[in-house]
Amino acid sequence: MSSSNSLKNAKPSRGASDDKTWDWLKKMAILPLLLYLSHPIVFVIYNFFKKVQIYKITNIINSFIIAVVILWYILCICKIISERRSFLGYVKRNPVIIFFGCFNLFIVISTIITSEQRFTFKATSAGEFFFTYMLYTAGFFVCAAVINSSRSKCFLIRTIQIISLIHVILVYVDYYLVNIKALRLRQASKAISGIFPNRNFYAYYLTIICLVSLALLVMEKNLIWRIFDGICFLANGYTLMRTDTLGCIIAVLAGIIFFIIMLGIVYRRFKLAILILIVGSAGLFLLCSLLSDKFLNNFVVLYNDIVKIINNDIHAGLAGTGRWRRWTHTVQYIGERPFFGWGSEGIFDLLKEETGGSRPHNEYLQYAAFFGIPAALCYIAGVVSVFVKGIKKRAEIDIYTFAALVASFGYLVSALFGNTMSYTAPYFFIMLGLAVRPCRDISPCRPIDHKPD
Repeated sequence: MSSSNSLKNAKPSRGASDDKTWDWLKKMAILPLLLYLSHPIVFVIYNFFKKVQIYKITNIINSFIIAVVILWYILCICKIISERRSFLGYVKRNPVIIFFGCFNLFIVISTIITSEQRFTFKATSAGEFFFTYMLYTAGFFVCAAVINSSRSKCFLIRTIQIISLIHVILVYVDYYLVNIKALRLRQASKAISGIFPNRNFYAYYLTIICLVSLALLVMEKNLIWRIFDGICFLANGYTLMRTDTLGCIIAVLAGIIFFIIMLGIVYRRFKLAILILIVGSAGLFLLCSLLSDKFLNNFVVLYNDIVKIINNDIHAGLAGTGRWRRWTHTVQYIGERPFFGWGSEGIFDLLKEETGGSRPHNEYLQYAAFFGIPAALCYIAGVVSVFVKGIKKRAEIDIYTFAALVASFGYLVSALFGNTMSYTAPYFFIMLGLAVRPCRDISPCRPIDHKPD
């Protein structure tokens, strides 16, 4: 009996050791995410000494990230094998792995088929290597998805917010006070773009920051953090309005609507939460309207563009600053190679010659054109599965997971009008990964005015 009891007592000790190992691997998964999040700061510091485009800094950082991710995968696989765990069981619980796995498979096949063109980078400053797309899902998304610690999620989200505020401060110092040569290379341009070579790219980044900050402003219970979230939302939201990027402004509005609907699904009482959302958004909207006549005019232009498209106007191709023309031509290219696409940047020359632009400015069409319709469908299915899981587990979801889900939704709307870039897209995949698993060490989130029945 004593021998039997000693064996029983030994099992929890071993399990505790295994849990510690997995905890260590989860903490290691934070490292590649932090390496990426540091790239705005690294860019500015590096540019004090030597001028370089941001995509070059990002590619250097991504090289380190790839090495860390590969090592992390090896350690995880060894751990799974040593414990004889069922990987299939984990996959069944997380179908997003299957969808994103198939997405990467189509990327490999497409790249092999178009290897005569795609192993050399067509336009480094305007696109991505094929393996960059694989890093998005197999690297950034997976590493973020394994994290289920509230402390780790909070740390990553707060890091993104703090860096965004530092960036905003530098942007306005550069714009109004002192020319910061290390911040941007195109000094002749006074566009609000910061470290990014294009204001649209900065707007994709701001969309995520605005929505994650607004969601936490409503749900956070700590007063100091709520004040911080409010400052972060107002500073980045105002800057987003100043970028004059209508697609991302629409994305933030769509994200707010999604957030309100989710609050309605999860909770019954959320009047104060809605009031904060409406007042904060309306106040920011009004401020930008007063400061710039062009801001409201963008919505008028949008309406006129829609009318042109509906009426098949001769100038309809110019709608959305030429996006409609690029979309229609991209659809034609997809029809020519529907299964495996043209490879990464494979339509560069065709689209440039016929429309003047090298990218479709629609991420979903971009995936379909580059890697084929099946690849695009796998990508969409993977993203949808994350949201379906989030809704199913709504009773368990915490504030950080919820905020990441809201931010991801906003980016998906902005993706209708934008391109992937190695210095913007990872923010989305990090947020999408953080939205996969509720934190186990924190109670489910509650709006600030929630009262249990």
